[in-house]
Amino acid sequence: MTRQAITFFYSTDHHALEARVFDEMTRMTRLWPDSRGFLIVPERMKADTERHYLESAQAGGLMMAEILSFNRFATRLFSESGTNAKKVISKAGKAVIAQKALLDRDLPFRRFHRLAGRPRYATELVRVLGDFQRYGIETHDLYRAAGHVAPDSDTTVDTDADAMPPSADETTVSQGSDVTRDKCFDFALLKEMMDKEFLLRNLLDPDTTLSRLAALLNQRPRPPALSFLEKSAIWVLGFGTDRNFTSQEFDVLRALAASVGQLTVTVMADHFQEDGELAFRHGWDTLTALAKQFPGARLIRVLPKEDRAPAIRLIRAINTQEETRFAAAEIRSLLLGRGRVGDANGNTHCLEERHIGDANDKDANRNVNRLGRSNACDTDSSHEKPLRRRDIAIALTGEPGLAERLHQALLDYGVDAYLDIRKPLLQSSFLRSFMAFLRLTAYDFTLDDLMVYYRCGLSSLEEETIDLFENAALAAGWRTSRDFRKIVDLDREKLCSVFARGRIAPSDWESVTAALRHIRQLLDETSTIRQARSGKAKCDLILDLLFGTFEMQDENTYLSERVARRRDTLLRYGREDSAILLVSSWNATVDFLVEASDILGNTRVSQEAFTRMMEAGISGLELSSIPTGADRVRVGTLDQIANWPCRVLYILGATASSFPQNAGQEGYLRDDERDWLSSFLGKTFPNRKATLPAEQAWLVRSLMTTAQDSVSLIAPTLGDDVSPIFDELESIAESQLVITEPDERPDIRWNALLPAVRLLRRNRKAPLSWRKAIEKCVAIKDQEKGKSFDKDSSTIFLAADDPSDAALKMRQERVIKLPKPYILAAMTQRKGISISLLQSFNQCPFAFFTNAVLGARDRTIAEDAPNLQGELLHRMVDLAASDLVKSLTRTIDEDEAEKAVDTWREALRQSYLREIYDRAAEMPGFGWYRQPELAAGIGDRIALHAAETLLVMDTFNRVSGYLPKALELYFPQSDKNPLTITAGGQSFALRGLIDRVDANPAGDIRLFDYKRTGKPFSWSGLYDGTDLQLPLYKAAFENEQPDSHVQELYFAGFTTPVSKTTSDFTNRRDASFEEAVKTLQRQQKVWNEPDAADHVANFAKKKATRTMDDILEGNFAARPTLRGSNDPCRYCKWRASCGFDSRYASASSLPAGKTENKRLRELILGDE
Repeated sequence: MTRQAITFFYSTDHHALEARVFDEMTRMTRLWPDSRGFLIVPERMKADTERHYLESAQAGGLMMAEILSFNRFATRLFSESGTNAKKVISKAGKAVIAQKALLDRDLPFRRFHRLAGRPRYATELVRVLGDFQRYGIETHDLYRAAGHVAPDSDTTVDTDADAMPPSADETTVSQGSDVTRDKCFDFALLKEMMDKEFLLRNLLDPDTTLSRLAALLNQRPRPPALSFLEKSAIWVLGFGTDRNFTSQEFDVLRALAASVGQLTVTVMADHFQEDGELAFRHGWDTLTALAKQFPGARLIRVLPKEDRAPAIRLIRAINTQEETRFAAAEIRSLLLGRGRVGDANGNTHCLEERHIGDANDKDANRNVNRLGRSNACDTDSSHEKPLRRRDIAIALTGEPGLAERLHQALLDYGVDAYLDIRKPLLQSSFLRSFMAFLRLTAYDFTLDDLMVYYRCGLSSLEEETIDLFENAALAAGWRTSRDFRKIVDLDREKLCSVFARGRIAPSDWESVTAALRHIRQLLDETSTIRQARSGKAKCDLILDLLFGTFEMQDENTYLSERVARRRDTLLRYGREDSAILLVSSWNATVDFLVEASDILGNTRVSQEAFTRMMEAGISGLELSSIPTGADRVRVGTLDQIANWPCRVLYILGATASSFPQNAGQEGYLRDDERDWLSSFLGKTFPNRKATLPAEQAWLVRSLMTTAQDSVSLIAPTLGDDVSPIFDELESIAESQLVITEPDERPDIRWNALLPAVRLLRRNRKAPLSWRKAIEKCVAIKDQEKGKSFDKDSSTIFLAADDPSDAALKMRQERVIKLPKPYILAAMTQRKGISISLLQSFNQCPFAFFTNAVLGARDRTIAEDAPNLQGELLHRMVDLAASDLVKSLTRTIDEDEAEKAVDTWREALRQSYLREIYDRAAEMPGFGWYRQPELAAGIGDRIALHAAETLLVMDTFNRVSGYLPKALELYFPQSDKNPLTITAGGQSFALRGLIDRVDANPAGDIRLFDYKRTGKPFSWSGLYDGTDLQLPLYKAAFENEQPDSHVQELYFAGFTTPVSKTTSDFTNRRDASFEEAVKTLQRQQKVWNEPDAADHVANFAKKKATRTMDDILEGNFAARPTLRGSNDPCRYCKWRASCGFDSRYASASSLPAGKTENKRLRELILGDE
């Protein structure tokens, strides 16, 4: 072939280059039908280019030339020449071999052994090795860069890490850091080991495909089957935009130039000069390199087909959700024949928009319309020809979650789209389940690992069973595989005993037992896999498990059956994309296991190493999307859409960090190391940071010129983190928009039923006509589905259009009001009203509503937590005091009683503390604290707290001769008259638990309530109803024991001990001990005033009655009682959902301080 047969086309317009190539292809196939033509494009462009060629006028709907990527072209020639007999290993298989090498401690890696525990690094290392292969960097080059003499092929690797480099390279090598040289050495060693593995297993490396293609083309004599190449024409399109050709690709081009009848290469460039536009810098570099390789080739400039100047809009949205809603809604409007928001004859429910005038008019440039703030306008389309779905494209930046939100928005607005997004197969429920199962094959897996497996969506257990089991496991403290191995072997009786100790509700026992049976089966399966010694045996067992040939009891547990059912469910609900992802992940995993079985063979491998190799291979699996139809809105990444021929383009996610896209993470081989390696070896090697500016410029220019009619650049932020491109385009932008949250004015986002229902359901300010229209549409939809339309449910859309000022004021806060009969029924069904329940309502009605009415609560978790330590401490104090009470009941006179008390005091300083702790930890709910590691540390500390608290109370009581009389006294007693309050025509019995009752020889009574910290009696708390406990305890105690009289009420705080261990505990009194005693003494002064305790008890009963009346009204809006340091919101678990805002009028704090406290005291004591 002569040099005149080599042609280079260049242009600033990709579409012009494509059209020129299509024209030549069509002319060649028409004039020389016996000749073959091939168009080589990047893999990502193959399907699109084929479609464009078929639809072009020149092709006439027939594709007479083949469109292939370099790799597909190589596969075609290998097949026709019969030279591709060996099996090509997959990328996942390469990752397995790489991970296997990293785990081999006999290989003298300098740094790579540190990566062995992170399987995903294997995929990264394989990617870097692929770069070395593509750019002609061989093993000996890496050894040389490492300052290490490459071993001969028949010698072993020199393990001397300090081997000196050849003197000729000594100066150059010293410029590279020790870390970089170590990496080069490790890469060389890894590459060498992997090449040996490929040779041993008769496998081909996919990264050598182009090298083998060049070798095949250069082979002389050429295989007869490839003789057609001499009459063939090759066109190369789409390269040189964001990078130059690789060394492998140049080798193929040189081989093709010597083999085919015609070779044409196209490049995007402005002109053949170095000082051209930055966007075409890569194109200029590519043309320069091609000219050096083929000095006699023809260079032809292709003029752009047309001067594309689409109208540009700059749009800011308040968040990603509104950004995607707006884009989907406007696309729907365009497809229905209406205009965009802001067109001269805009959309029916569009918004008035101010168009930017003269580019020099800075005030006009700042005119921005806020979407949702103007009246509706007339309807008509601004496009001369009707738009089809295929005429619209959406380019997505790398903003997290953007593709998922857009997908949902397009579904909501009924827009058929093709999302050309490569999805990691790990997103499928099957692969999540499979990876979780692999982690369960470890002998020491945890409850968290087990729950990840159960929560993947493919478990054979019901969701309710999984929930109940998790609750039970957390409550009982089952955290490790050792716990489960012990439990699953228990018989029914012992298992029930374990359930009871773990505070598992009897109603849940059957579900928990079913889960444990399944865990027993899992343990058997994973044990069998773990005991298999070779990698092949492990892979084969897993394959048997997947297809149901593994020994099982129930065919419903076959994973293949569960995957098939999940696929059918997804298809039934119209989630074809998810079904494809699920099935693809299954097929890819099966193929990978078969390949891994061959790769690993009979090599002995530990279960941990096997799991890491599997994770390394699976982590890189991806799903290439396949169009489900020709007429679809095209959605893709910025690169994919950059040259997409469309009429309307939306660019979403245009933030400062995403558009233009940044360099991202450098990877294991950093850019400065790549640059050094390229300089040292004198070979081209990609360096992302060096080429990024030109890539960004080309990408932005291509996106802004690829559409014919309009480009809408949308940023999901109203802040300063918007893309800098906004500033650059402001002077030429046709208009600007700001998209806020939907409000009372109709806008384009209301133009579909499903989104309108979501937007209007809670929008009481929306026009009445819209709400009625939505109600009617919902009714029709329900009737079409055979459902009866619930009129009551539609009232959420219907509210007075002109609410009164009072109503508007009420709407400043979330209104939660339940019917009185419902609340009355809920309260009367309770077995008495606890005092803490009344206090909860006075603290905050919303918290009361969630806890008492809805019954929401945190599940019990066996873990070390402050509240559980407090409960355990409470139990210990009660047990010790209970022992004293029992001893006193056995005494005859005061002398024996005094001796019993002294003996008890002395025991607090001995092993008695540990005995009390062990007894408390045996109680239901405290099994977590029986574990040795907790009992040794936390146990000592809690025991000391208990002893110190008991001694403080004993010291305080000793002055007046008080001793414990009763502990944990529950009321109402079954044989006593309960204390009741009357509200709503109903009588409610109060219930509670008095922690401790002390009495002296004179018959005086003291009541104690334990608290984590001591606190004084609160007059404001009593007045507000947030501190009714002790006064109502007094009233209840005296009501059930009419002959007694309670004179004093105390909060007893747990005291911090002086000693650090039980072995050195003494009765030493320090400042904190004395302060604890004084805290009780200060509380005692409150009751020195005659009848003070009786007054507070009477006031508390009245407050409890008023509180019950308020509860029965059913108003549960969040109105926390804020006074002084009392802030119920501080630790409230429902704070995120209550809707309370400190800016509300009701959020103002009540008066506090000594003066206010004195006023409330006088008011309460004077109340009759």
